[in-house]
Amino acid sequence: MSHHDPFATLGLRPALDLDLQELESSYLTRSREAHPDRWSAELRGSDDAAQLAEALALSAAINDAYRALKDRWSRAGILIDRLDAGARDATRTLSPAFLIDAMELAESVAEVDVGAAPSLRDAIAGRVEEVFRAVATALDAGDARAAAIALHQSQYFRKALADLDARILASGESA
Repeated sequence: MSHHDPFATLGLRPALDLDLQELESSYLTRSREAHPDRWSAELRGSDDAAQLAEALALSAAINDAYRALKDRWSRAGILIDRLDAGARDATRTLSPAFLIDAMELAESVAEVDVGAAPSLRDAIAGRVEEVFRAVATALDAGDARAAAIALHQSQYFRKALADLDARILASGESA
């Protein structure tokens, strides 16, 4: 079991469209098997602290893998890294045109009238889904760099959506 590959840690096939019920089931099964309480009872009275430390590390790795794979964006990043470990670092600098659009979107969120917020929210949520599809398409094509660029772009849209949701919540309107 690899502590560095969340898919291997949980015994799952690497995929963006991971079945969340399968993820949960695998997590619960492996978590029960590796739980430190189980091992500490078996090792009680033993001088093998190294085995207990390994059990604790395994349990932590299982928890970390579950958290990483449960979030679709994190899962996408893991899949990009599996294709090309340097792709995300190599694509951090986004085009000036995209950054200008992202800045204008952030300004729109900051200045939106609360009454118009639901419409803007729908538009941004649509952009989030659009960029997720771009990540998925690039991953399907084995293009780690294109997937990484789309993943970086998603951060701007997701932040705009979170900022808008916070404004809506603060105003007392529903999102």
